[in-house]
Amino acid sequence: MMAAKFSGNFFINLLGVWADVGGGGPARSYPIGGICYYLSPPETLSHVVEDPIHAVLYIIFMLGSCAFFSKTWIEVSGSSAKDVSGSLEFYGNKKNLENVGDCAHADFP
Repeated sequence: MMAAKFSGNFFINLLGVWADVGGGGPARSYPIGGICYYLSPPETLSHVVEDPIHAVLYIIFMLGSCAFFSKTWIEVSGSSAKDVSGSLEFYGNKKNLENVGDCAHADFP
């Protein structure tokens, strides 16, 4: 919508330049330039061969996004190595204390 309304604006064109493509199915706007073009997946293998920079930047963007969100999820959910280690130590010590309590009541000859 912004591309159609503000097509002459430099910042809007920096975000993306769009082309309407129809034929065979519903009309769809494809990014043909700008940041949106490089963050969108290549359509076919021939597009990868024609513009390898687009494919490489898309792969880097996807891998970086996945790494960022997985790291954030691990930190937020409390399943980082530090959190799991603390949990194991807590439950391990609790289990040992229960065993010590059992041994204290046992009759040793």
